[in-house]
Parts: sequence; structure tokens; C-alpha cells
Amino acid sequence: MRHLALVLWPSFLVSGIFTGLLFAFVDPAGIELAGQPIGLTRMGGYAAAFFALWMFGCGCTALALMLEHYRGDHPRHAPAPHPH
Repeated sequence: MRHLALVLWPSFLVSGIFTGLLFAFVDPAGIELAGQPIGLTRMGGYAAAFFALWMFGCGCTALALMLEHYRGDHPRHAPAPHPH
């Protein structure tokens, strides 16, 4: 459960920030694909972008946690000290 929170919460916060920044400059109702409107309402565009950015953030955060877990000098994987 802790790992899930470590992935979901930071990516949620970053997604909210980047969605706000994105739509400060782009109107979701004006987005076109191959010259045709995509047919989303503004609210639908906001929601789609938020969830897409959230999933991208989840992937990045999960990858960072996985790399941290498999790093060789991680305390859980460090050899036990030898008594002198």
C-alpha cells in the first residue's frame, strides 16, 4: 500500500500542475487531429489531459522507485558488516 501511495500521490500533484499549465496556453475545445476537431468538450479535454498526464506520471514515478529498489548500494541490499 505504501508503494502505491508513493506512486499515485506525487504523480497526481504533478498532473494537476501540468494540466493547469497546459490549458493556460491551449484551449481544449480548439484541439484538432489531422485537421478535424476531436469532438471533446472543454471539460472532457481537461479530464482526458489530466488522466493522461497522471498515468504518464505514474509510469515515471514507478520506474524511479523500481530503479531505486534495484540499485546496488540500497541499504536493504548492502552486505552485513563483518565483526572484527
